[in-house]
Amino acid sequence: MEVNEMYRMLTQVTHRLSMTRDGRLYASGQPEPEWLQHRFRAAQALRELRRAEGRDRIAATPQRGLVARLRTVLRIA
Repeated sequence: MEVNEMYRMLTQVTHRLSMTRDGRLYASGQPEPEWLQHRFRAAQALRELRRAEGRDRIAATPQRGLVARLRTVLRIA
């Protein structure tokens, strides 16, 4: 098999697919299923909630020193 023919076959096989760095194929240009979008939105909301709780917990503890107070004010954990 020639090299050009091999690449031509590869492009036909990978039509509408993308390849990750480790060689796995996944569909591209396709809408995500509703269940997957729901899982992503739920995980994102949970991350934001945990981040906010962490900031509130840090702000509630007494901070000593200028750097600690600046981190609290700037919300840098």
